[in-house]
Amino acid sequence: MTKGIAKTLNMNAIEILPPNRTRPITPSVDRELEEDLRQARIDVKEVAAIGIQAVAEAAALASQSQHDRLYTALSSLMKSTLEANRELIDTHRSRIELTGEREIGDVTNNLFIGSTAELLAMLDAKEDEK
Repeated sequence: MTKGIAKTLNMNAIEILPPNRTRPITPSVDRELEEDLRQARIDVKEVAAIGIQAVAEAAALASQSQHDRLYTALSSLMKSTLEANRELIDTHRSRIELTGEREIGDVTNNLFIGSTAELLAMLDAKEDEK
């Protein structure tokens, strides 16, 4: 909506961005966002590490005592640890969405500088990996 129309209709003009364009992020917001995402990642990794240790200890206790409540607690710990790992992946997705970074897709044009022997060796090594 243009500013003139908005003014005539006594409304506030809004900026509509095309679907493939994102609003530019100011440097201070960008730094804060990066710091928050970094801290969230550290926290989630710590929770996941503690969860893995707790799962191992609960599994040992449940196995030794054969008590049904310990197996229930073990199941709950395992679920919490898996959720922490999912949260770590979600943090990465959030970073991509918030910063507008995208993963590099298929490369259609690539330039190799080297001899044909080096190129053949590289292609042979790639075939062996499959």
